[in-house]
Amino acid sequence: MISKIEVFKGTEKPYRVYFAGLKDLPEFKAKRFKTRQEARDYSKLCLLKFSLNNDARVIEALGGLEPVRAAADVGVENLDQGQYEKLFEIYQIEMPYGTQKARTGDPFQFINDKLTDLASRLVSKEED
Repeated sequence: MISKIEVFKGTEKPYRVYFAGLKDLPEFKAKRFKTRQEARDYSKLCLLKFSLNNDARVIEALGGLEPVRAAADVGVENLDQGQYEKLFEIYQIEMPYGTQKARTGDPFQFINDKLTDLASRLVSKEED
């Protein structure tokens, strides 16, 4: 997900934050702010919220925490087609276009990296 801060000079709230690719989601609609710092804070909060929402969707798509760990261990290539398609749909917004089309990157590797990262965060939370 990409957030962008635009500047409109001569207006009361010159800084506008919008999110590329997320126009249809009401919680990520464009907003205007008086200061650049307010705009940055809002952008960071929305990116964190989006990331947490994606984590929950991945856990739900794979059927729990253990399947997420297992998928990270064995690799995305070994998942069934339905599970891979669900993960691809979830991570598609974050994935660069060239990677989606397998031109400049490998979508399997991208999703595998995301799963490995999620699994390691889940393990570190359990250890706390």
